[in-house]
Amino acid sequence: MSQKLTIEDIEKLLSQQSADILEAVDKRFQEVNERFQEMDERFQGMDERFQKIDERFQRMDERFQEMDERFQRIDKRFQEVNERFQEMDKRFQEAEIRTDKRFREIETRISQQAVIILDAVDEKLQKTEARINQKIERLTNTIDKFLKRTTDLEDEFVLMKADLRKVKMVLREKLGVTLD
Repeated sequence: MSQKLTIEDIEKLLSQQSADILEAVDKRFQEVNERFQEMDERFQGMDERFQKIDERFQRMDERFQEMDERFQRIDKRFQEVNERFQEMDKRFQEAEIRTDKRFREIETRISQQAVIILDAVDEKLQKTEARINQKIERLTNTIDKFLKRTTDLEDEFVLMKADLRKVKMVLREKLGVTLD
C-alpha cells in the first residue's frame, strides 16, 4: 500500500518538523537563560564580598580559579549547542541531496528557517556575551578602585614617615632629644 505525498503534505510535515526544532531550541535557550540568571544572582553577591576584600585577599586567587572553571563549563555548553546546530545543518544538507528539482521551493524555505534560527541564536549569544562582559567590567572596576585606594594609603604612609623623620631631626637639633 503506497501513499502519494503531495507538496502540501511535505510542506505540512516540514512545517511541523521546523516547529518542533524551534521549540527544542527555545527550550534549550530557556535552560541556558536560567543558568545565566543563576550566575547573575551569584555576581550580585560579589559587591558585598569586595567590601571585605582586606580580610579575604589571599583567597581571591582561588575564587578567580573557580570562576575560570565556571566559564570553561559555560564555553563547553556553548560548544555543545554549536555541535547540535552543526548536526541540524548536516541533516538539512542530507535532505537537499535526496530531493530533486521539483522540491526547490521547499529547500528554499528550509534554508530560510535555518538562517532565522541561527540569527536568533547569534542574537541571544551576543546578548549573553554582553552581559558577561558587563559583569567582568564591573569586577575589574571594583578591583581597580581597591588597588588605587591601597596605593594611595601606601603613598600617604611614605609621606608620613618622611614627616616623622623631619620632626625627629628638629627635636634632635633644637631640643637635643633623640627618639629611636
